[in-house]
Amino acid sequence: MSEFSGLAGLLWAKTWRRGWGREAPPGATWHSLIAHVWDSGHAGGWLWDHLLAARVRGLLAADLGGREDSARARLSWLAAEHDLGKATPPFAGLDVQRRAELVAAGLAVDLSVKGVLPHGWLSGRLVYQVLCDEGWDGEAAEFVALTLAGHHGVFPGVGWLDVGILPKRRGRGEWKRVQAAVHEAAVLGSCRRP
Repeated sequence: MSEFSGLAGLLWAKTWRRGWGREAPPGATWHSLIAHVWDSGHAGGWLWDHLLAARVRGLLAADLGGREDSARARLSWLAAEHDLGKATPPFAGLDVQRRAELVAAGLAVDLSVKGVLPHGWLSGRLVYQVLCDEGWDGEAAEFVALTLAGHHGVFPGVGWLDVGILPKRRGRGEWKRVQAAVHEAAVLGSCRRP
């Protein structure tokens, strides 16, 4: 767990700045990405426990040998993993204060990337790579990745995985370790009940 309090602990998921359309909670200026990952995973578990009909839970579990506990964990993991793309230099660099803290801690934030690539799409790409590295079938990994890539309602088009992501957009060096820590937080958080 110490990895989550290191560089990964400096990443943000939500900030409360004037004009960003959010009311700031008392004393808070930002919400960490690790906390957001865990919150989202628990929300996925809550949906399983309290909202999904037994028939739907059964259909989702059928792919996993009928094991509802495994299907619940998978849903929680998907919810937790949805913002992995926020663990990238372009997103982290959007907030000036958070960016300064990351740079001071030794995590390079290159803002020279031109154009906008939604963090959801980056989430999908990063998760696709993680799943393939873990031995998943490419089509199954792409289905999961596409689901995460479109979590704000805008899905990438056909061939989206064939388009390379610039290393400076994805992040180099320490960024890969930080992304692995966020992924690990999603996995660990989805396997636990609150």
